Amino acid sequence: MVFDRIIQGKQTYHFDSFGEYSDTVRINTVHECYDAKSALSSSGYCCCNKICDGHIIEFYENGTKMLEGKFHNGQPIIIKYYYPSGRVQMIQRYGQFIKKIKTKIYTEGGELINK
Repeated sequence: MVFDRIIQGKQTYHFDSFGEYSDTVRINTVHECYDAKSALSSSGYCCCNKICDGHIIEFYENGTKMLEGKFHNGQPIIIKYYYPSGRVQMIQRYGQFIKKIKTKIYTEGGELINK
């Protein structure tokens, strides 16, 4: 069987010649970890398959910050999310047990949407 195209959503990619084709899949390094006993219950944040601890920064491909956070033994203290432009998108502060205690969301222009 020979494939001459790939359909992904509404986009179709055609291949006019034979050869090797590759693509890059970007996987965020900082993500929520889930308890092995309950896939619905978050147990904190992981970074590269280890529990996040300390000051962690993740970048977009263009080199600007995507995420910056402070963690203690997997528990977030504060996480800042950024637009690809480098402007702050959202700031989340946490209390004990990964409970969000304050969230600020900004437009890409820097206007505060909520407090």
